[in-house]
Amino acid sequence: MISKTYSTSSVDSLEAFDAENPDVKIGGAQKITLDDTPSRHRKKLILELTRALLAYGAPTHRIEAQLKSIAKVLVIQTEFLLMPNLIFVSFHDEMEGHTASLYVIKEIAGISLTKLKDTHVIYQDVIHKMATAEDGYRRLVAVRIRKTAYTRRQRCLIAFLSGASIAALAFEGSFIDAIVSGICATCVAFLAMYVACDNPLVAKIFE
Repeated sequence: MISKTYSTSSVDSLEAFDAENPDVKIGGAQKITLDDTPSRHRKKLILELTRALLAYGAPTHRIEAQLKSIAKVLVIQTEFLLMPNLIFVSFHDEMEGHTASLYVIKEIAGISLTKLKDTHVIYQDVIHKMATAEDGYRRLVAVRIRKTAYTRRQRCLIAFLSGASIAALAFEGSFIDAIVSGICATCVAFLAMYVACDNPLVAKIFE
């Protein structure tokens, strides 16, 4: 049994795999066969997809089903164990004497609907064989390193306006009620962006 640790800080270490990098052209009707993608690229995709689903706020009851689906399509014998902010991924390789590699993916769960949507699009492309595992991995990395559309201060301001508007319009609150609601919404956004990302206990509350 080979035991390995995989986390967000070590995700780029998987780039050390020396394998061919075939040029892939993605078209509307073009499909990719598994012969075009080495198994190491398929494993990299599964690991990066696991990290992305955990980090961007995918529903926890759907993560395991999605990972099992893509592992089945990629013909990789894999087992998953989900825990709060933690996923164990075990690859079984019968070609190498029934060995298994265990990866531990640790990520503070957050919410990023834009990145989650882009991740789902990549997932669908790979599931329907419109993209190779290597291409899907590169696209997932691009989504991960992409900057968010709004800064944290802008998001706190949006949270304040949203909370104040909901209190005034949906609940017929007074001006004071709207201000208090906006402040509460800002506090929640502040905790989610500045505290939950560094504190697993607070992150569990938001989850």
